[in-house]
Amino acid sequence: MAEVLEQILRTRFKSLNDEALIQDILENGKLHTCNKEETIISPGAYIKMVPLIVYGSIRISRLDNDGKEVYLYHLHPGQTCAISLNCCMSMKPSEITAIAEEETEFVSIPVMLLDEWTVKHKAWRNFMFETYRERFHELIETIDNIAFHKLDDRLVKFLSDQSKASKSKTLNLTHQQIANSLGSSREVISRLLKQLERDGKVKLGRNEVSLLS
Repeated sequence: MAEVLEQILRTRFKSLNDEALIQDILENGKLHTCNKEETIISPGAYIKMVPLIVYGSIRISRLDNDGKEVYLYHLHPGQTCAISLNCCMSMKPSEITAIAEEETEFVSIPVMLLDEWTVKHKAWRNFMFETYRERFHELIETIDNIAFHKLDDRLVKFLSDQSKASKSKTLNLTHQQIANSLGSSREVISRLLKQLERDGKVKLGRNEVSLLS
């Protein structure tokens, strides 16, 4: 198991390629596999670990005052969750929901080690700062999309981003999952997807969307 984890760290998390840090992760990290639609982090719960994504995809969202899901961002291989880091280090309960959008594997890092590693390992500290920077940029993009772009444009961008992240033109997503990510309803998303199909931009299948252009 240690050899498998070490290989994962050296190939998926090259920015963490510091010998002392890798040794600490090998001694304290654990590999986990979760199923599609499995909840990894629930709102109100105290976060006990930070996930380093090996493969798969995790959707991060939160509930607004009306109980409606608001999509924030996705986590992909080589990434971790900035909001989880913040909740851990401030010792506050989770404000987010993290759900696997497909079978996903991640390395869990115990919360109790974060402060120590931030001081001890420059590579870990830089990784956290870069995580905050990337997630901040994604949140700004999300706000811009909601405020300034029509839903059909946001849908096209969402599908394109998912395709790039998964390196596949075929996305295993239901209309409801897409609606949740875009803060819309399944009916509206289905109507827009059918229009994109008529325009020759996508092909719709059972629980999948294939990009044609």
